[in-house]
Amino acid sequence: MTKEEEMLLRQLAAGQCTIQKVVDALGPLSLWSDKALKAEIDEAVKAEREACARVCETLRHQDYVKETYEWISATNNCADAIRERGQS
Repeated sequence: MTKEEEMLLRQLAAGQCTIQKVVDALGPLSLWSDKALKAEIDEAVKAEREACARVCETLRHQDYVKETYEWISATNNCADAIRERGQS
């Protein structure tokens, strides 16, 4: 899957674009099985969730943030909470 295809599926999963936009870019979705389409969307959602969790983790390393135990704990809890959403 190309980066463009992955991004379109992420946008579709997030409700940020229409199925027609994806069809125009990738071709008819009817050529994809329901199972394959769901798997691709699930993978895109998982990748986006992990990217968000990494943002939380990198916040604790920013120069403008005083690294206190509370701040580090909060950023770790945020990252964990994002990843746990994928477990439910």
